[in-house]
Amino acid sequence: MKAAGLICLVVLGTTLTTNAFPFLFDDSPEQFWTKADFEDARENRANLEAVEDTSSIRSVDLEGIETDPSEPIFPRIFIKTNYKDSEGNLMPSQNLHPSDLSDAERETVALNFFDKYGYYEGNDMVEKTEIVKRMQDNHGLPITGVLDDETINIMVSPRCGNPDRPANYNFFPGNPFWRKSTVTYKFVGYSPDLSPCLTRNILRRALHYWAEIVELNFEEKTASEPAMMEIFFGYGAHGDPWKFDGVGKLLAHAFPPGRYKLAGDTHFDESELWTEGEGSVTDTYFGNSNGARCVFPFTYNGRQYSNCITDGKKSDWCATTSNYDRDGKYGFCPSPNVITYGGNGGGKPCVFPFTYRGQSFSECTTAGRSDGYKWCATSSNFASDGKFGMCPGKIDPSKGAGRALLIVAAHEFGHAIGMEHSKTRGALMYPTYKFTKNLKLGTDDINGARRLYRGGRKTTVKQPRQERCSHTNMN
Repeated sequence: MKAAGLICLVVLGTTLTTNAFPFLFDDSPEQFWTKADFEDARENRANLEAVEDTSSIRSVDLEGIETDPSEPIFPRIFIKTNYKDSEGNLMPSQNLHPSDLSDAERETVALNFFDKYGYYEGNDMVEKTEIVKRMQDNHGLPITGVLDDETINIMVSPRCGNPDRPANYNFFPGNPFWRKSTVTYKFVGYSPDLSPCLTRNILRRALHYWAEIVELNFEEKTASEPAMMEIFFGYGAHGDPWKFDGVGKLLAHAFPPGRYKLAGDTHFDESELWTEGEGSVTDTYFGNSNGARCVFPFTYNGRQYSNCITDGKKSDWCATTSNYDRDGKYGFCPSPNVITYGGNGGGKPCVFPFTYRGQSFSECTTAGRSDGYKWCATSSNFASDGKFGMCPGKIDPSKGAGRALLIVAAHEFGHAIGMEHSKTRGALMYPTYKFTKNLKLGTDDINGARRLYRGGRKTTVKQPRQERCSHTNMN
């Protein structure tokens, strides 16, 4: 792999090297972290796991003012402890708020953060205060050198997988950028959380944020055509050297421009729930509502429901108005009995049971795949015709807000055109995720992109193509 593609291993700022003359400074353990400290923290990483409270129950805040139901819920971050007793037995987990962590637990969180995001470069010894100050400076925090609550909160927040660099807007080493004004891209994989049609629409809009401000034109290719940028979703190890790590941590990563295979490629962690930022997307298929979305809660036979139901119909369904008894409007929810996506089955539903490699399957399976995605046969004779599709995810409002694909994608596409992280809070290129209903580029984002591409947009930019997503356009 060429150096330009080593996005997660970029050398950051000034290297903190061990002084060649130890007697010139106090090397007490209180002031320095050693290589052994970082190694111990890696081993204990699983003992302190960042999780989110995805409860959708709204409560009264501390001032007694009821929260606005039109505003999204911002989940609180907790640390889930997974310690073992002296005999190696897993102790009951406890959810701690970052402010409840002990000094030793804070150091474990910090050491893993520094190791993961490029601050630690394998040195024998690093000065605690200086490395903490670098992190705080990179995130626009008060530069205290202390692992305070605000610093720990940033360290455990969901974020981009790219490393941090010490600047406002910044560029990758060598300032790579696309030398051609037309950049081709293609979609090579989708998430079961969103329809392929909606996914394409969102990702086109995300690219458009950058096309509006610099002289770049993004041209879409089919999955079988060559393209400069490849966009897909994946679990864990997904074909590049930097695997994803599960829910609520790394959300995505992208590779800077250049002449190497991964240049511009953008990958999203499939372990996340991908949404528009306010809960599972509730598109429906068929029924009598022409693809309208579910309305939760809805009334059916005098009862209220906050999820898709099977009562009275052949598959999971929901009302598309608040009162099915009155309006009779409904659609079928995504399920293997209704649709599939991708594959070569043309969006047809699964056919169960089906036989694959001598084994009979009565539900979706990952058999034969190494990427973690579930699939099924879409004909009664898979052995002879090989027709299959990928299985959609279920609509589940209890899973919380999810990750807004538009926000994460626009951030990652900033990397894909050559932008690095910003320390300006409110900038799109700030490294941690925060949901907003009205996404826009910050002044810092615009200034950086225009400096990299030698000025602003000079020609008229095409509006991004937006497909009409319905049961007639499932793939």
